[in-house]
Amino acid sequence: MHTLSRYADRIGFPSSAPLEGRLRYALLALAASVLTSLLSILNKQLLREARPALVAWAVNAASLPILAAGTVLLTSCTLPGGVPSCRVSLPQVDAVFFAALLLSAALNWAATLLSIQALRRADASLVTPLLTFNPAFTLLLPWLTLGERPGVRQAAGVAIILLGSYLLEVEATSTGLLAPIAVLLRRPGAVFAILASALWGITTVLEKLAIEHVTPPSGPLVALAGTLLTVLLLTPGAWWGGRRAGGRRRPARGRSRGGRGRWGRRGARG
Repeated sequence: MHTLSRYADRIGFPSSAPLEGRLRYALLALAASVLTSLLSILNKQLLREARPALVAWAVNAASLPILAAGTVLLTSCTLPGGVPSCRVSLPQVDAVFFAALLLSAALNWAATLLSIQALRRADASLVTPLLTFNPAFTLLLPWLTLGERPGVRQAAGVAIILLGSYLLEVEATSTGLLAPIAVLLRRPGAVFAILASALWGITTVLEKLAIEHVTPPSGPLVALAGTLLTVLLLTPGAWWGGRRAGGRRRPARGRSRGGRGRWGRRGARG
């Protein structure tokens, strides 16, 4: 679901869009926030029964069919006269597109594993707010790399996010104004969640760069391709690591340590 929640980011939120279009993008952003919250709860439940690497792989792999269907509908289909008509055409890409996409997939791979480890170590109620830090990290990066200057509303939104994280440990202010931050960073999994959010903030910039180097520009296509590459990177750890762990856990049969029988010396006398 985290992949689906980032889907709205790839579509874009143009400031010049009409009011109706802005409302649609706002609904997409709201749906993304809800999906992100549900994702943390779902992952926490799955981690009770499966390894972190397998959970990370399964959640991303499950989103691929939905992303593929959405990409086709949004980029290749129209509704002339209310009848759907689809025509698939290959986009034109360049070397920058591939470089940005590959680097983005590598960072997504690392961020996904970090976020799963954070959920394994801490409560979802703590980790979920920290995983929404990426706007704070993307506030300045697009300005430096893409020439997109942040506005007052964007800066205010990031300030609200940071204030919310500060309030998670507000009771610690009795020992100092910076005490909530220190307490928060000492929580198990908190640092992993912040690092994951930072990496996702960087991937947003890279994916925007990839969108600008595909003709015609297609956010859904970049989301689908990036998720597919991330799933491929997660596959070895999810499956090969599971076989290795299963081999270590296999119970010993027959004779036990030291050459004794199964029940030991006392059992042999029985």
